[in-house]
Amino acid sequence: MLALAALAATGALGAACLGARGAVELVLAAYVIAWTQLVAVALLLSPFDLVTRGGLLVALAVTSGLVALVWHRRGRPRPPSLRPAFATLRAELRSPLVAALAVVVGVCAVYVLGLAFLTPALEWDSLAYHLARAAFWEQQQAISYVPNASDPRLDGNPPGAEIGVLATMLFSGGDRFAALPQVLAFGALVVAIAGIARRLGSTHRQALLAALVFAGLPLVAIQAPTSYNDLVVGSFLVVCGFALLGRSRLDLVLLALALGMALTTKLTTLITLPLLALVALVGAPARRYPALAGAGIAGLLLGLPWYLVNLVETGDADGGLAEHTDQKQDLSLLAVMPTIRRYLFSFVDFSGSRDIGVFTLYGGVAIAVLALGLVIGLARGRVRDSMLVAVGAAAVIVLPLALVELGRGALHGWFKFWLVLGREDIARADASWQLQVGSDAALSWFGPVAAALLVVGTAFVLWDVFRRRRPPVVAVLACAPFVFILVFSLLVPWDPWRGRFMIAAIAFAAAAWAPVLERRWVGWGVVAMTAVALPLSLLAMYTKPSSLPYVHGYDGPSIWTDSWNVVLDDLAEADGVVRTSEAIERGERGPVAIASRENDFLYLFFGHGQRNPVKLVPVDGGRVPPDARWLVVPPGTRVVRCGSWKEVAEEEGWSASLRTGDDGPCTTVSSPLE
Repeated sequence: MLALAALAATGALGAACLGARGAVELVLAAYVIAWTQLVAVALLLSPFDLVTRGGLLVALAVTSGLVALVWHRRGRPRPPSLRPAFATLRAELRSPLVAALAVVVGVCAVYVLGLAFLTPALEWDSLAYHLARAAFWEQQQAISYVPNASDPRLDGNPPGAEIGVLATMLFSGGDRFAALPQVLAFGALVVAIAGIARRLGSTHRQALLAALVFAGLPLVAIQAPTSYNDLVVGSFLVVCGFALLGRSRLDLVLLALALGMALTTKLTTLITLPLLALVALVGAPARRYPALAGAGIAGLLLGLPWYLVNLVETGDADGGLAEHTDQKQDLSLLAVMPTIRRYLFSFVDFSGSRDIGVFTLYGGVAIAVLALGLVIGLARGRVRDSMLVAVGAAAVIVLPLALVELGRGALHGWFKFWLVLGREDIARADASWQLQVGSDAALSWFGPVAAALLVVGTAFVLWDVFRRRRPPVVAVLACAPFVFILVFSLLVPWDPWRGRFMIAAIAFAAAAWAPVLERRWVGWGVVAMTAVALPLSLLAMYTKPSSLPYVHGYDGPSIWTDSWNVVLDDLAEADGVVRTSEAIERGERGPVAIASRENDFLYLFFGHGQRNPVKLVPVDGGRVPPDARWLVVPPGTRVVRCGSWKEVAEEEGWSASLRTGDDGPCTTVSSPLE
């Protein structure tokens, strides 16, 4: 609580010094300033190995005190009051459309908070490197490279979001609040979208609808209770967009800090830069270009440090990630055109409906909306008006289903097209499409609501811009997902886990859709779809299953009733790593040596409460450290150990051994592949 108070005070006082006006500017400025303070302090303490609970708390107190002194010297300007914003919110909630959407999103947000803080982290990437690298930094008392890491993501990835995770670990003494950075980013994204919509000329009601629609998209909601970093980087990028549309000094500072923080959080920020440049070019007056360019350059410099660390450590600014993971796109037609097609088709997403037929489900929702419209019309004596709204809403609901059929036909046409052009290689290489129906924080996309609005919302926006009812930058924001896909396809090869990189682009589009959402037939269609898609996507999360029979279709373990070991064992098929980590957890405390491979769930071996130190050993004949109490040998690895050891657990090629004495010969221990 002390750390949060220091960060909040720095953010609020800094925003006041920079002249924040209104609730949105105050919240976004405080958010970015507080993040900058935390990351800067952690990086500055790292060369001295002072990233500890006490060291970090003292540093936060000192920097907060300095900001308070500056605030005092500037005449103690008062931050803007939040009361007008709450009064506006209460007034807009009188709208049945806003109230209905707010209830759906609000109830699901409570469930998200429960998943975030009352259930363990079981996401694969979290266990492999997000949480693991924070635990290594806690152990090393510094944000630095992990010795002998076989997974380049432990080192090469920028550390911004995981510094936030580390702070929650240090200040709380555990990982219960590891999802806090993503939860806060979720809130910042909602506020930033409302702010962008207002700067584009939308009413308060329209801006609120846009923010709520975005908050109800499946990928956004199921990312929030995780320790991933996609919402965090997305929040910084959307704040950049908000700042680009502003005209004040605060906006320039926000742009520099938010861009620096985005670069310090995720490499994909570099791919988003062309989109931000386009927003600035179209959305800002020419006289402001020099100031925006200066702020952008300052942001690039602020985000540079970890890339320099990577350059020193590996010779590559990205830490060798692109080469190691084969992320360099071939610019041939055979590579680029199928990539564009696959990204476009991935927007037709029905996450959460894995065990329910999508046509039956959403067709039934459309019929229910028609029936409800008839009942309301008869009750009010306005059948014609009610049925017009109901028919329009039903059309919006079935539009994603129509896109499925359209996509199948288009895929057949795509195949024929490339055959006619004599490019059978492209036709044969890109002839399938698997509809996404599972719910996963890395694999899901943005659900049927986004699919419908990418058609309906974009069409209305482009028509309004063509008729000069809205400024041209609105068209850029509405088309941001398509612009991002084009840039992305030229730089990065296809894989199905890319949707989460487009969070900022979808947020920009949501802000542009704001006036469209107030059309009753569009709005009620969106509410109906959200009321189905959002709960299903949360209840059917693959790594945090509710195990409701009608959602999952099986009687498996539940995140709410079974131990995390049981859930992980069932979902990840990780019998070996779970069993060996359990054996260490039940045994005596001490350093754990592990010959780790890429994607191994390293975080499990740190244990709970009083942590075990974890030391990585090269997988091909590395020597076990003499102070290691435990040794874990995964399948397909070979290590050299000295002294006496006793095997405690063995499962599917994994083994855990306990040191029984320092005397004894050195032997090579290997484990066959599973």
